[in-house]
Amino acid sequence: MKRQGDIFFIRIESDEHGDVEPVPADPRGLVLAEGETSGHHHTLYGNGAKLFRFKDGSGRLLARLTDDGEVRVEGPSSPAARPRHHAVTLSKGVWEIRPQRTWTAQQARKVAD
Repeated sequence: MKRQGDIFFIRIESDEHGDVEPVPADPRGLVLAEGETSGHHHTLYGNGAKLFRFKDGSGRLLARLTDDGEVRVEGPSSPAARPRHHAVTLSKGVWEIRPQRTWTAQQARKVAD
């Protein structure tokens, strides 16, 4: 398991991934998550990397990498902006990507990053 801010990466050994669909194209690339407080986004880079979304509405993603990849944080280019997270290297294979959630007695919600 690896982590970058409020995003968890879990290596999946099994070929059973549930019901997934390709993530629609984004001009910024393979965006895994968006930072609500600063406008930054977590983006996957790597040859042959593909991104899928679980159809269960959980917000989980699935990344398939045919070679090693890297998740970098891209964000606002203002001089006051500071890097929020270090790059994370993901090895070849299949990774489940889960946003961290916080729980209250009433509901679960995504953690603001």
